[in-house]
Amino acid sequence: MDSPHQFINLNTSIINVIKCLMAAVSFTLAAPVFADDCSQRLNSNELEGAFTICSEAAKQGDAAAQLNLGFMHDFGKGMPQDDKQAVYWYRKAAEQGYAAAQYNLGLMYDNGEGTPKNDRQAVYWYSKAAEQGVADAQYNLGLMYDNGEGTPKNDRQAVRWYSKAAEQGYADAQYNLGFMHDFGKGTLKDSILAYAWYNVSASQGQEQAIKNRGLIEKK
Repeated sequence: MDSPHQFINLNTSIINVIKCLMAAVSFTLAAPVFADDCSQRLNSNELEGAFTICSEAAKQGDAAAQLNLGFMHDFGKGMPQDDKQAVYWYRKAAEQGYAAAQYNLGLMYDNGEGTPKNDRQAVYWYSKAAEQGVADAQYNLGLMYDNGEGTPKNDRQAVRWYSKAAEQGYADAQYNLGFMHDFGKGTLKDSILAYAWYNVSASQGQEQAIKNRGLIEKK
């Protein structure tokens, strides 16, 4: 890397990322009542009842319930924590096109939780979620292209996905995008745009953005 502070470390960013837990928005005809009750109980922290209802709805194929059940296994909500079961249920929902589950599954592959670490699979599922507008997935996908993990290194693609996450207000993506403009990586070198993105990121308290903004101001 060109700088010891070039990018937010992927592992550090993951620690700060809360995996997506989304209430059911649409339900399959097979289990509309179960799915609705599943989300309501989970959101109300009625964990024992949530597990029973979510399990029933998930088994009937409801993607939102599958996501919620994966989340419960992932974080030990109402049951012992179980990464393998989390992966199982995230995959069920992800294969139905549920964006939050696609992101969560990508993160499990990225971290090697409940499944062997597989950067290619992480990129695959991040891409699915990123295309549906999940900012966390867009940012992590940008990092994968930036670092050449699970895919050939591609600065232009990194800029593309940082931009999408940055436009949604993702502070670390805003900083990384500023850096790309600052040093002409994957885009034309442009100190004005670099400063603009550093400034937006800095306004959210991103420490390295504050430092880099200051360096530009001193030039």
